[in-house]
Amino acid sequence: MLQLCMLQLGMLQLGMLQLGLPLCRCAIAEYLSKDLPYNVTRDDVFLTDVCTQAMEAALTALARPGANILLPRPGYPDYEARAAFAGLEVRHYDLVPELDWEVDLAAVEALGDKNTAAIVIKSMWECFQI
Repeated sequence: MLQLCMLQLGMLQLGMLQLGLPLCRCAIAEYLSKDLPYNVTRDDVFLTDVCTQAMEAALTALARPGANILLPRPGYPDYEARAAFAGLEVRHYDLVPELDWEVDLAAVEALGDKNTAAIVIKSMWECFQI
């Protein structure tokens, strides 16, 4: 079933978004259920056709009153805009250029608290891709 799903996913690039999604969601649910003590259903699986849509869905799902998200600086500006739109407080941690853009772990620890819903970790290459 997963191979048929992959074939149909190839059709997504041709603009046939709805074709194959139920089958693909079933295949993904079946695959994920193998290692879980419960069964994932196709209704538990959410597929998107672009990263921005996936980011929007994830940040909206994480949003709750008082929640915050830790984002890297420098980073991808769309995360900040989408997080703010979802009502998440944005907190920035630095990537250290002198250490090959490693995460400042002390800053992450200091910024995170019981209301931290997520920490976004992105490579520097992704931040500056054109």
